[in-house]
Amino acid sequence: SDLTYGNSDMVFDLDGAKVMTTDDVAADFEKTNSYALKIKVSDGELDSIGVVDIEITDVNEKPNFVYEYKAEGGANDPPVKQPLQRVSPESAKQDAVVGAKIIAVDVDAGDSISFSFEGGTTSQNECKADFKIDAAGQIRVKAAELASVIEKPNGYSCKLRVTDSKGLFSEDTVTILLSDVNEPPSFPNAPFTVTVKEDAVAMDLVGSPIKAVDPDVGQTATLTYSLLL
Repeated sequence: SDLTYGNSDMVFDLDGAKVMTTDDVAADFEKTNSYALKIKVSDGELDSIGVVDIEITDVNEKPNFVYEYKAEGGANDPPVKQPLQRVSPESAKQDAVVGAKIIAVDVDAGDSISFSFEGGTTSQNECKADFKIDAAGQIRVKAAELASVIEKPNGYSCKLRVTDSKGLFSEDTVTILLSDVNEPPSFPNAPFTVTVKEDAVAMDLVGSPIKAVDPDVGQTATLTYSLLL
């Protein structure tokens, strides 16, 4: 027996009189949901053609994240899948948007998906406490205020899950980096009260030096002071 027509995807094969699925190509309901296979049978001299109609049954499939691919090698090298990564300004306030939306797809027609941050490691638990993600894939700040770059120089390593309506899911890591934001210096010990003798002369020190601090790394040592008139 021979398959003569209707097997363009090479999903099926014959084992004698038995129609079998092949090892290296799987049926895909979303691509082709039915086949009409023409099978030729021969006695060595005469042939007949029979038709076998095959209906593919849909099976729920898990949703998957959509990734960005970039060329990183030579002209002939394939694009490289980029990790999921977003950036938020340090000290961002509650409900602030964190980067572009995360995108995921479900090939099952009409199925819905939802996103969630999952706990586990210390960093994953911190991420779950500090961020949230809506059904559209938009990450937002959940905490009242995010940490600073000094507190979390490597950002957050988050376990992100996308789940369909029947409970199937995919997971991956999304890294949320914190970008440095210039913050104003402050006087931690203000207000200051000092005394000076009325007979002080030029260049006499008035009290102790006024000290301010800057939360940005390395900037306290370069602060300048001026009197406002």
